[in-house]
Amino acid sequence: MAPRKSEISKRKANSSVADDDEPPQPSTKDVYRNGDLMLVVGEDFGPAHRFRVSRDTMCMASTVWRAMLSRDGQFSEATQKEVAFPDDDPHAFYLILQVAHLQFAKALQQMNLEDLAEVAILCDKYDTVALVRPFIPGWVQPFLCEHPAVDCDDCEIEETHLGVAGNEEFLTVAWGFGYSNAFRMLSEELLTTVSTNKLGQCVTQHGKILETKYIPPELIENLLAIRGATVLKIVQTYYKFFDKVWDKDNCKARPNQGSSKMYRDCCHALHLGRQIEAYETLSRINTLRTDEEMVAASAEIYANFHDVGNALGFIDGMIFIEGSRHPMAAGSHAVCDVSNILMHEMDQIIDDFWTIDIVQEADRTHMKSQWKKANLDTKDSDTG
Repeated sequence: MAPRKSEISKRKANSSVADDDEPPQPSTKDVYRNGDLMLVVGEDFGPAHRFRVSRDTMCMASTVWRAMLSRDGQFSEATQKEVAFPDDDPHAFYLILQVAHLQFAKALQQMNLEDLAEVAILCDKYDTVALVRPFIPGWVQPFLCEHPAVDCDDCEIEETHLGVAGNEEFLTVAWGFGYSNAFRMLSEELLTTVSTNKLGQCVTQHGKILETKYIPPELIENLLAIRGATVLKIVQTYYKFFDKVWDKDNCKARPNQGSSKMYRDCCHALHLGRQIEAYETLSRINTLRTDEEMVAASAEIYANFHDVGNALGFIDGMIFIEGSRHPMAAGSHAVCDVSNILMHEMDQIIDDFWTIDIVQEADRTHMKSQWKKANLDTKDSDTG
């Protein structure tokens, strides 16, 4: 899959000469006028951008670039006068190069979320988080709280006013720069709102498919695994009680006189109808039996978990009065607790779901490491 173009990569590049039949070619930018190395960046996004830089500065800015470009290095780039970075966003790359060469004007400007995500991706990829550390609070803070960054040195980030809907790219920013608390909160919100499609992909509230470029792939895998396991438990529990109701012998409301058959029929209709009403809001209903069929049934429930929980609310106890059809005192099927027991088990599944830790230990370790890079704050993470 071709890399996704950010807004900054979609902008038309300046060019002194443009052919009518060809897109304008970006001119060479002298990041360092007397530079001894030419970088060709972003060919996968369109016309490549060319940056003249200092090889020694590149080596000092990043351990990754040092290994790649050092004159005594083992890579072929060590002796090349021109080095290509075809799959990197050229504008994000340019910003990092400017910081490395002590040009800070653009780094002091606020970025939109998609552009910031591109910078975070490259900083993580090339180990330049320490290089840009002085600018990160100014980039990130506006998305975390309503305080200006300069007034927010002691702000405990217990919540973020940035909702996950439409802002999924901030997960990459938080992961790349070490904002573990924001990453956790947005991941938890995403877990309850994400749905799936027939291809098994994660789909956001706005119908956007989550891309592994902007969302850590292990997070997407974890989202799918947790959601899939929970929905399967719901389906298995549902069919256990569906079969019980199907047996038609669960009525505990007995008349003092006359036939109890009508009571049993009403009880059966009550419980079966409530369960069908709950399940048909999520998927089609059929009398599945095997484990394999239940796994398949759970895979066909594409709704997000918030909607799943709402649908389960249809299953509850309900007073059913036959007084108008019988001369005896009115009876109630509230004592016929099949649906109540089912709802109790469903509630337990939902409660267990809310206790699941969506953030994996590897992600915590990574973010803790990113937070510490050139961070003068003595805290281990953004949570203190």
